[in-house]
Amino acid sequence: QLCAVLLAPQSDEPPPSAVQVHRCFEAMVCDRQQLSWSQERDEARSELLELVRCGGIPAGRRAQAWLSVSGARHKKHAAEADTYAQWLAWLRSGGWREDDALSTQLHTIKKDLPRTFAEDNIYANTVQGKRTLECVLGAACLHNRQSNPSGGYCQGLNSVAACLLTYLSDVDTFWMLEHIQESLCVGYYTDTMVMVNVDVAVVDDIVRETLPAAHAALCAIEESDFFNPMHVHVPKWSLSLSLSLSL
Repeated sequence: QLCAVLLAPQSDEPPPSAVQVHRCFEAMVCDRQQLSWSQERDEARSELLELVRCGGIPAGRRAQAWLSVSGARHKKHAAEADTYAQWLAWLRSGGWREDDALSTQLHTIKKDLPRTFAEDNIYANTVQGKRTLECVLGAACLHNRQSNPSGGYCQGLNSVAACLLTYLSDVDTFWMLEHIQESLCVGYYTDTMVMVNVDVAVVDDIVRETLPAAHAALCAIEESDFFNPMHVHVPKWSLSLSLSLSL
């Protein structure tokens, strides 16, 4: 069902609606609350994974698919309709200037704009795209800090947002960022980045056990017994959800 919807040949017929795509995902992807797979769901999951391995979701379907399968669409519909507009208005009012930590994060956003996929021909690198990227990151920063004082903006989110804006509207990008920070990557985009450090340790252990020669070579390059080279390379991949490798 999912493949039929997402990989349908282009024709004069209208593309599948968001509801249709959402229902396909609901039918194929296991409910997060379930602890076991039925045979049908297991087969459907394999079909979904095969779709991703074969090149991912076609560009024309990504907006619908990402919002549906991630859960961001549900979060968006459960919130007030003008949530993004409210944060955008407060951002433009300058009411955040009295918060030093918040001011620092918003200033960091401005500095990160010119170096976000600087060599790629994407929407975020246009004049309007940079304005939109700044607005989305700023509004998401304000929204996230409301529920998580140690959160807000973290480098890496600029790459994620720039990629999302290639396919999504500014409003949907805002909700995807919110969902990524608060539900999918909890503990990543915070002052301590505690879960990033956990993942770095996991990757370090895996490389040490499976590729000992490569691990030893990396450590030798750094020429230090007290410095873990993984702490340099893995965080930038993790925080950008590996988008720093390629768009």
